[in-house]
Amino acid sequence: MTNMPKTVFHSSESAAWFIGHVRSLAMSPKECCEDQGSYLVATELFHFLQEPLPVLDELAMSDDQRDALKRLRACVGRVPPEARNSDTSAAASLADMSHAAWDAPRRAARDLLLALGQ
Repeated sequence: MTNMPKTVFHSSESAAWFIGHVRSLAMSPKECCEDQGSYLVATELFHFLQEPLPVLDELAMSDDQRDALKRLRACVGRVPPEARNSDTSAAASLADMSHAAWDAPRRAARDLLLALGQ
């Protein structure tokens, strides 16, 4: 696996914003919720991590890194509605992020961070 410099995602605010959400998802459910402010965490991550960001297509990434990004987005896209409740409480956010459907996206987020040397 080819590693790119750690700064690959820091070439723009949009990319840094995106990778910040990837880092949050890679955390434990409790840490993720705390990092994201415990407000609609699953719903926001579901949408934010699938949002088209043209800057991601323009970055110099290896094929392995692009594949890891695609896998993450695909995993997030498979999270069912029952794992991304619209309740705004901290308890609901923690319950959502503790749902088993987030296990694969969490692993994919960690894999992407490793591929990026983060």
